[in-house]
Amino acid sequence: MQRVKVIRRQGQAALVEWHVEEQGPRGLPARYRRAIVPVDSLEQRAATRQGETALHPDPSQGIPYGEDWEGLLGELGIADATAPVIANELRRVGIWVLADLEADPASARTAFSVGYGLDVQRLRAAARHQRAGG
Repeated sequence: MQRVKVIRRQGQAALVEWHVEEQGPRGLPARYRRAIVPVDSLEQRAATRQGETALHPDPSQGIPYGEDWEGLLGELGIADATAPVIANELRRVGIWVLADLEADPASARTAFSVGYGLDVQRLRAAARHQRAGG
């Protein structure tokens, strides 16, 4: 069973969010995911300060929610190593769909800064290694 955060309910469907337990790209925190699942598939619902939580047998089997940021970033020519970092950061700051992106472009810029900041760190480390004769 996976612990999920219930984002909202509409009729017999619920939008839920969870974090993939493995580390995300380049050692960043776990990846964020959302899906639409049947309300009756949620168990042990509880109210917390952060909202409603529940257990779900496998939320990844629900209908995926959100834009394919990785695919769109790839189409824009953003490196395969950088696109997943930016996509995860977009989701972490609450940018899941176009409307979110249009409503909060400042957070989107921050997500790009995180992704490219890691590239700058890797470039610096590579230059240091090269300078040291490696």
